[in-house]
Amino acid sequence: MSHNKLSILVISLSTLFLTFASGTPLVSVGDFADVSFSGSSSARWTSNVFRDETNETEDRVLTVSPGFEVSFGRGLSNLDLVLLTSYDIVRYNDNEDLDTEMFHIRMIGGYRTSRWDVSAQLSFDE
Repeated sequence: MSHNKLSILVISLSTLFLTFASGTPLVSVGDFADVSFSGSSSARWTSNVFRDETNETEDRVLTVSPGFEVSFGRGLSNLDLVLLTSYDIVRYNDNEDLDTEMFHIRMIGGYRTSRWDVSAQLSFDE
């Protein structure tokens, strides 16, 4: 199977999977916590991969980003926390030496009472 046909197949299957996998939580722990799939995929064409005006190189790029979201609290308590993770898998059609994989994690929290409204966010991007 050619690389182009394989790319189209992966994009199609990823889109189909993401359509059916998103929405309701994968796992719920009582009324307090949910675990959900939060992946995405994209395909793009770029006319100048290296941003070099004298030697432009075009390529097609496929990015698949499987991930999970864990929510604690859901408005049932004063403390709400959300943990988001994803793992980007980036594949170039012609420039395979540029292929990469990157991990992302982010935590968003908030504490709300009648007198306090505190929120914070921590993240790490590879």
